[in-house]
Amino acid sequence: MPNKEYKIRFLPHTADVRVQIEADSQEALFRGGLEAMNRVLKKNGCGKPGVLDITRKIDIRAPDATILLVDFLSEILTATHTGKALFCRVDFFEMSLQYLQATVSGYTIRNFDDDIKAVTYHEAEVVRNEKTGRWSTCIIFDI
Repeated sequence: MPNKEYKIRFLPHTADVRVQIEADSQEALFRGGLEAMNRVLKKNGCGKPGVLDITRKIDIRAPDATILLVDFLSEILTATHTGKALFCRVDFFEMSLQYLQATVSGYTIRNFDDDIKAVTYHEAEVVRNEKTGRWSTCIIFDI
């Protein structure tokens, strides 16, 4: 069942994974980014029921929403690699264009379908359409 808060589209790219995300809110945009990253790491890895027994607190400051998003995903990617875990759920406690505080929850995973080396700043630009209120960005995952 598609998520109604955000829409994820995987776009062609010669060597990496390029994703376009549109969302109803900044929080939903960040959730969409996390889901897109997880789809690359382990297809349907977050679609199965299970116990999310690993949690990490995230506290990030950045000069703008674009850097905040890339840093958010990068921090989760680091925790994914160091903990051999897939983080499927995020609970935001505070969020602005320059700050977020959240907890991510996940579970240990044996292997990944694809390895993401980095979340890049290339083409990333978080934009809010003033007329529609929708948020959007493009993210490129270096694989």
